[in-house]
Formats: sequence, C-alpha cells, structure tokens
Amino acid sequence: MAPIEEVLFDVLTPLEFRVRVTRDRWEVVSKVEHPVMATREEHVRAALESPYEVRRSRKDSTVLLFYRAEAPKRWTCAVIKQMLLAGS
Repeated sequence: MAPIEEVLFDVLTPLEFRVRVTRDRWEVVSKVEHPVMATREEHVRAALESPYEVRRSRKDSTVLLFYRAEAPKRWTCAVIKQMLLAGS
C-alpha cells in the first residue's frame, strides 16, 4: 500500500471540481519547475478559488488556466491539467 501524501491545500474551483495539491507536488513546482512561486502558495490557492478569468489552453484542451490579479500589472496564473477518473 502506497503512503498517504500530505495535502497542502484542497480547494473547490468555481467550475465545481476540486484541486488537491500535496506538499511533494508543491515542492516540485516551487523548487524545480517555477522557483519564483516558492512563497506564493496562497496566491495560487486564491486564483483557483476565486479567479478573475479561466481559460482553456490553446495547446492542450485538458489544461485550464486560472488567472487572478494581485496588483496592477501583476497576475497569478494557476495551471491545472484535468484528469478524468475511470468511471466518470
């Protein structure tokens, strides 16, 4: 049995699906993929919970982009790849 991963945050989006981010996944995002996001988990959470705009990626139809303004000319974009579960 695989160990249970610790959930960093779990939010319900306005599109009525949940996004769960584990501590391990956040470490990869914030240290390897996008180091500029290291201290910005609350901004990502807010973008998912209450986005100004949601767009579908032009390159991948399973990817959604959640945008939220933080300050003039400063935005957070949370990128979510939708995963279909078996039996859905």
